[in-house]
Amino acid sequence: MGLALTLFLLLAACGGPEPTATPTPTPEPTATPTPTATPPPPRMGDMDMASGLDARLDAIRTTMETLEPVWTVYVHSEDWVTPGSNTLMNDIFELLKLDNIATHDGYRELSPEVVVALEPDIIITDSVMSVISDPELSELHLVQDVSHIDHHIFVLSEGYSFSPDSDHFMDAVEELAAFVYPDVFGEDDGHGHSH
Repeated sequence: MGLALTLFLLLAACGGPEPTATPTPTPEPTATPTPTATPPPPRMGDMDMASGLDARLDAIRTTMETLEPVWTVYVHSEDWVTPGSNTLMNDIFELLKLDNIATHDGYRELSPEVVVALEPDIIITDSVMSVISDPELSELHLVQDVSHIDHHIFVLSEGYSFSPDSDHFMDAVEELAAFVYPDVFGEDDGHGHSH
């Protein structure tokens, strides 16, 4: 498991204190030093959520053991900045055995010429239109052949996010897994990836 994904799960397991309806008054400073407060134990709900996330992640990991990596992937944004290695997104790609065409470290711009030359199998984007209406990407086979668009361009469902702060982080990972491997992770509704 990648470091970023591990950190996300640890943060989820060790959530902060329960929110209160009214703010707690700040104590007046005293001349006597007070002992250092120990952090509160994880809330039961946080532990349940973390174990639930862990179980969902383990289910994907176990299923992926039987699959071979065959697809290349690219995350498109209008400013051409895309995640490379050492990012949470790349950790998700590694989990799903996807080969990220962006090999740089962190987030950097990837030129349209490089994207076209590497011809990714799957493009992840905010909207299909941002890909098919882009003049540089019009050279891609998956854009030229309209029958490929539903199977090669992935748009995350509204409300889902690959951000570790999102309540739907694992939903987003599972949705991408079902898109890439519809016959393994979900019902094949005709919109999953195919070659």
